[in-house]
Amino acid sequence: YRNMGLFTYIVFSCIMLFSLFIKDEKSKFILMYLFLAVADIVAIFMLLQEKNIPLLNNSFGMLRSCVFIHFNHLGYYLNLASICASGLFIYAHKKSRCLQTFSFLSLLLLFYTLLINNTMGGILSCFITSVVILWFYYIRNQKLGVQQFLPIIVIAILIALSFSGHLPSSSGEDMSDNLMGLYT
Repeated sequence: YRNMGLFTYIVFSCIMLFSLFIKDEKSKFILMYLFLAVADIVAIFMLLQEKNIPLLNNSFGMLRSCVFIHFNHLGYYLNLASICASGLFIYAHKKSRCLQTFSFLSLLLLFYTLLINNTMGGILSCFITSVVILWFYYIRNQKLGVQQFLPIIVIAILIALSFSGHLPSSSGEDMSDNLMGLYT
């Protein structure tokens, strides 16, 4: 953590501020789809790391962390990417069938990886934010189709699978353990 320093935070801030200067909607969508593609690659590496491949485990700092210092950091990255995939699927459904399929498959991969990563805050945040995105979509368009509910349905099904113990993680915990810990 000490290696990051003030300069790193300045770089992070500049990246976020520069994104505000993008006015072209097409460029914004390209940037979001690029973000998803990179997150998909990172998710695949984390899932491979979960399989105890020695080369990957020796290359990365800890299990379920991939290119990040801590597994929790990867969890919040996967959370943001899952939210992006959910939002793109809900809002950009009329743009292209190919991009719609890509965002849906990305959501499946990223949220599944988030559950395996076992970051409870990211899991809850993704579910709640997807509901809020759907609500904003309704306010803007005054209509909803079954298709707009798919991200929430997929997320709920994956959470239920984790809760029932069908999505094992190297952490040895699932959603039922997380909710019990939250309760106690």
